[in-house]
Amino acid sequence: MSLSTLKDKGQITLPSAIRKEIQAEKGDMFDFQVQQDNKILMTRKRVISASDRQISSREKKNLSKWIGAKPNVFKTAEEVDQFIRNQRNLWS
Repeated sequence: MSLSTLKDKGQITLPSAIRKEIQAEKGDMFDFQVQQDNKILMTRKRVISASDRQISSREKKNLSKWIGAKPNVFKTAEEVDQFIRNQRNLWS
């Protein structure tokens, strides 16, 4: 059994043995669901950057109206991903 204490701001440290077992890394996201008998199911979620995933034809159609809407802001998809990462870091 691994114990952890709830801190003032609602934070709980995931014990190192658990982090190692599930290969959790800094920046990983977790989904929480309350089960019966006050049990909590925590599931690690992997975030995949837009440049690393395949986009469906339906998504391309929905996004196509935005192509060229703001020219010369980003030159590559990686620049967009980096901008989004920087914005997310500001939220923490």
